[in-house]
Amino acid sequence: MQSPVRKKLKSVIVHTVPRHTGFPIEVHLEIMDGKDFSKIWDSDVNKIPNAGDKEIVLDIDDGIELCGDIFFKLTNDRNKKLICRFAMNTSFVNNETNIYEFGKKNVDPV
Repeated sequence: MQSPVRKKLKSVIVHTVPRHTGFPIEVHLEIMDGKDFSKIWDSDVNKIPNAGDKEIVLDIDDGIELCGDIFFKLTNDRNKKLICRFAMNTSFVNNETNIYEFGKKNVDPV
């Protein structure tokens, strides 16, 4: 594995919309450097009208070049509640698919 690895982020997909944040959800994504938590990118607010929506898809038009440790934070801008947060290192993104998936088995193997 070569480090640091530069990758271009084009979208973030959350497959399960958490109910605890209330509906409608106004999703806001913040991407930060994982070392000093300086802001790399901020999204516009994306509206998710109801619990029937199975996923949140946040497309990043031109993509963002990321490298190393990256921290993601999703909040409901409507009530300021945290939806989720996660961190990753670009070195672990699959070179063939360019996809990194945070599944329950990857995050919490118990």
